[in-house]
Amino acid sequence: MFCRKCGKKISDDSRFCGFCGHEVVDLTDQRATENAPSFHNEEKKDALSSHSVADGSSSQREASKYLLPSPRGVRFLDFVIDEILMGVFSYCVIIAIAAMGMGVGVLEQMNTYVLSMAIMVVYYVISESLWQKTPAKFITRTKVVSIKGGKPEFSQIVGRTFARFIPFEPLSVLASPLGRGWHDTLSGTMVVPNFYTEGDVIRLASNIGATSTG
Repeated sequence: MFCRKCGKKISDDSRFCGFCGHEVVDLTDQRATENAPSFHNEEKKDALSSHSVADGSSSQREASKYLLPSPRGVRFLDFVIDEILMGVFSYCVIIAIAAMGMGVGVLEQMNTYVLSMAIMVVYYVISESLWQKTPAKFITRTKVVSIKGGKPEFSQIVGRTFARFIPFEPLSVLASPLGRGWHDTLSGTMVVPNFYTEGDVIRLASNIGATSTG
């Protein structure tokens, strides 16, 4: 082999170069030395990975304690926005009836309360069954879910919609510490942030003792 410093040829078993005195390191030993830290690094990476997984599970369990439905303030904002939009929709329906030549007579014969109920049913049933949210919930980035974790069944959407006709029902959301109104508890649903997964909802329902009957 050759000395790595002066380039002179020396014996393969030499520990020092006889020409310049430089300490000789065998390439085989050097490769072994260079590879050794890599092996330990892999072990360290595995250990850190296992530790991270353990920490993640612990963090997930800890985070599950703080899963909550959408707060009362957000729910109230949803209500206000949806009421405004339904009012606009009702106005458009009236304009459309007038535009079709049905005249004021039809509007006078039509019960205003029945018209409002019909518009409210169409508004909530269609939007929440298709998208799990009303236009207001698009704005507040929330969604309606079943307490079982997934998308509510159509019967649950219909149930929560008609539960809104209970007198003073909107106040039940404000009266509930968790912001769940009667239309939520009676239908076995809840409103949560968009990013909640099915597992989050199941843990949340378990944490708050939510049931299909409230």
